[in-house]
Amino acid sequence: MAGWPSLRNLSGGLVNGEFQPSLVVLSWAVGTLAAAVFLHIARAMPDFSPVQRRRWRVGGGVLMGMGIWAMHFIGMLAFQLPVAITYHLGITLASILPAVLASFGVLWMLEKHQTGGPQVKGWRLMAAGAMQAGGIGAMHFSGMAAMQVQPGISYHLGALSLSLLCAFALSTSALWVATRPTRSSTQSTLATLALGTAVAAMHYVAMAAAHFAPNTVCITGGAAINTVLLAQAVAGGTLLLLMMAFVAFMFEHRMAQQNMLRIQDLEKSNTELEGRARTLADTMVAEQRRAEARRDAMMETAEVNFFEVDVRANTISFVDKFLYLGGGRRLPLSSQSFDRMDWKRHLHPDDVAEAQHGMDDYIAGVTNSYEAHYRIAVGADDWRWVMARARVVEWTSNRRPVRLYGTLIDVHQNKLNQIALDEERQMLTTGPVVMVRVKWVKGNSRFVYVSANVIKLWGYDPSTLINMPSSMSLVHPEDAERMRNDFIKAMESKGESSLEVEVRLRMADGAYRWFRYNSMIDRQMGERKGYFIDIDARKQAELEASTQRQRLQETVLQLEAAQGEGGVLQDTGDMLHATEDLAEAFNIIKLAALRLFPGWSGWIAASKDGSNDLTVGAEWGTISTSMEMQFNGRDCWGMRRGKPHAFFDIHSSVCCPHMRSVPAAELRPYICVPMAAHGETVGALHLFCEGYVPTQQQMMDVQSRASRFAETLKLALSNLKLRTSLQDQAMSDGLTGLYNRRYMDEALAHELQRARRDQRPVSLAMIDVDHFKRFNDQYGHDAGDAVLKAIGGVLMENIRGYDIACRYGGEELALILPGCDVTDAEVRVQQVRMAVERMRVQNGHVELPTVTISVGVSHALGGSAATLIRRADEALYEAKRGGRNRVVVSQASALAAVQEGSTMGGERVLS
Repeated sequence: MAGWPSLRNLSGGLVNGEFQPSLVVLSWAVGTLAAAVFLHIARAMPDFSPVQRRRWRVGGGVLMGMGIWAMHFIGMLAFQLPVAITYHLGITLASILPAVLASFGVLWMLEKHQTGGPQVKGWRLMAAGAMQAGGIGAMHFSGMAAMQVQPGISYHLGALSLSLLCAFALSTSALWVATRPTRSSTQSTLATLALGTAVAAMHYVAMAAAHFAPNTVCITGGAAINTVLLAQAVAGGTLLLLMMAFVAFMFEHRMAQQNMLRIQDLEKSNTELEGRARTLADTMVAEQRRAEARRDAMMETAEVNFFEVDVRANTISFVDKFLYLGGGRRLPLSSQSFDRMDWKRHLHPDDVAEAQHGMDDYIAGVTNSYEAHYRIAVGADDWRWVMARARVVEWTSNRRPVRLYGTLIDVHQNKLNQIALDEERQMLTTGPVVMVRVKWVKGNSRFVYVSANVIKLWGYDPSTLINMPSSMSLVHPEDAERMRNDFIKAMESKGESSLEVEVRLRMADGAYRWFRYNSMIDRQMGERKGYFIDIDARKQAELEASTQRQRLQETVLQLEAAQGEGGVLQDTGDMLHATEDLAEAFNIIKLAALRLFPGWSGWIAASKDGSNDLTVGAEWGTISTSMEMQFNGRDCWGMRRGKPHAFFDIHSSVCCPHMRSVPAAELRPYICVPMAAHGETVGALHLFCEGYVPTQQQMMDVQSRASRFAETLKLALSNLKLRTSLQDQAMSDGLTGLYNRRYMDEALAHELQRARRDQRPVSLAMIDVDHFKRFNDQYGHDAGDAVLKAIGGVLMENIRGYDIACRYGGEELALILPGCDVTDAEVRVQQVRMAVERMRVQNGHVELPTVTISVGVSHALGGSAATLIRRADEALYEAKRGGRNRVVVSQASALAAVQEGSTMGGERVLS
């Protein structure tokens, strides 16, 4: 063919043959098309089902082998020799097998690579390339062997090796590109071109290695095919097979993709369903946990415990490992299941029988329900009341209980309240109070309830009182009308709903006794609900006191008639000068005023310390309860003016400010008489007119008598206050405010005499301040005085009203405890010692160190004060020797009267 170079064989001989360019291109195109279909099938393998993979594994191998076979024979048709060439039919057809088998193997390796099997890389990539190149080479040389020529064809070894190497290199490159992780059209194109070129390159390089002798001739046998038929068969069959295979492949691939999409949709749906299922499962689990948490919270807050009783196994089982008790407490259980005999050990011994019998009776059908209250142990000697309830939930075929479910609830506080209520009811029904309910019907009242203790207190049976036609028949005739009117008034009132009256009731023996009746009014029911309390003793005492007062007034009037004013004043002055305190003086003044001012009430007010503040000390007659009992002298016109002040009424007189608290309706004519002596305020005398309005002359007469009476009173009261002040100074210690040594000697002798007379012990505590001399030396005498004063204050705060605290001398104090035995005395003195140790003393701006005391205690039933002091001193020295800051009780015989002796004297030095 013009322009196409002649092919020279490697041995130097010239082969007179040419290649037709169009067929060369066609052969390459056929090989490339087969490579494209082959690689496309390899890439689509993951989309196929296992059956489809097996089918297309075979189909792909056949298609690729057919493409290699067609490319070879198209290439042979492109090679034109001077002689006509025929091909052996059998060998020609058999030459396709190596290509098909090699392509099948390579496609299988690519399938595994795509579907998660062994990866085509490294030595596997080299093996696949060698397998594909070997299939191409085997097919080529099988096809060359099918040529019927004489002499036969020889090959140049180097060119032959080169052809195989080209096929191997290009096949390996094509497979390397095709197995890259990334997918792109460029990648697919490069892999297709490389594999198609590998087929063509191997063929045409191998053709260059073929040697044809110059005398080559064609020998045609019976099974031969000429080039025309070969060309037609190869061209038509190849194209038709490739087209049909491609169309079938594309159709099946499309179906596979659709199936794959369906599978993916199903997988996606399954994934969504699995997600929903997991979400639902998580939700259900969370809801179950919340439900369990709610149940636990409800059980804990409601303090309810659930249990199950197995009748056959005779066991009781609890839901939790602890019991919810009141106040948020939880009692751990040693086990969740107990034998019923073991569970009884947790119950209070007094409650076991009742709880056990109640459960047994319910199981046996004796009772229709089970409810028991008993105590369970929650600690050592600690029990709590619980309430157990249970119901049968499972029976045998003959209706015998098999299983019970129940609850256990802490009712401890309610049970205690119920017990207290029962005790209170018992007290009310058996004590000194009679409870009643009285019904008011058509103007008549009847008992509808009377407590049972009425038979003991009144002598009536309750039914007797309830059957009485009227409850008023018990009331004293003098009190019946008043009580009826009070009840009707309370019923008609919209405000008050209670009624309290004092009435006399007839007892079963006919005698009348006084009672206070307290009741609540129930207007809707027309009832009184209340109680009667016996006040007969108090009423009798009040009547007796009234009688005594009347007798006293009569006696005073008789004395007043027998003596004149002068005698009264003289007697009053004499008695006031002999009084020892203001209480006696006020009583004398009261009696004298009743004699001097008949028809007049009054009171006497005195100043305690010479100041202008006055306090009412005694009163007589009828005094308004609204009157101020304490006032300042500036609030009294008589005290302010220094002379008597008379008040008639609010229209004609000026009322004292201290009388403004008295309502105008209760304000009566009065006279204020001031009392002052030696320049100091002593007090004031006030007189109030009773029962009539006095005339001016009557007021002047009373005022004159009141002035003379006040003159007598002011001197006597002034002298009394002076004597009292001097006596206090003579008996008291100026620094500590305690009694002094002189008063102690008198008081101790007096208390010992009384102890001997009444056979009641008297205790003596001698107290000494520890290290007082060193304390004075270090901090000064002012600090020592501050300590003694502070200890005196502690003593006064920690002793009884009739105990006597004294300063014995120096830093030594004494405490007399009348009627106090040694045990009580030790306890009380210990309290004083600890209080002294806790106190903080300030000297100026400096806080002094802790102060301690040592105490010796002795006691006796009488005898010598000196012996009692000596024993207390001995105990005090023992406390000093024992380390100080302690209390030591004398071990001498305490309750025997000691021998009389003289009072101990002399100074003691303690530290």
